[in-house]
Amino acid sequence: MISPPVAIAAFVAANLAGADPNRNRLGAMAFGWTLFVIPFLFVFSGTLLLKGDPLSIAVDLSLAVAGVWFHFRGDDGYAARPLGFVARVCHGVTGLCLFMPASVLGAERWINAAGVGLAVALFVREKAVRRRAVAAGG
Repeated sequence: MISPPVAIAAFVAANLAGADPNRNRLGAMAFGWTLFVIPFLFVFSGTLLLKGDPLSIAVDLSLAVAGVWFHFRGDDGYAARPLGFVARVCHGVTGLCLFMPASVLGAERWINAAGVGLAVALFVREKAVRRRAVAAGG
């Protein structure tokens, strides 16, 4: 009920709250995209269904959760501070690389490794931006 063309529940909720229906629809879609994507991840990765050895399950589950978080930060445009366009794109790409199952595209873990590298780079960049803000303000 929250798909982009219809989003009936979002329009009804916006009407009840007196909010803008289109902004509410887009917000509902940003929250609900994981409900659409996760079943496809289950098809490609049995470890997300808790089948396999415990280490693989823990790694894939952690990557999927981190990927969803990063992708949502890119959609939302806020991660500890408002994000610019480039940072939003970087967060979105990082999220896609992190929650991509290892068996997709025959790339094994290379896509996940790229996602981890991007995630580390984003955290290091955020730490540097915060240090500069503290130094300039204090």
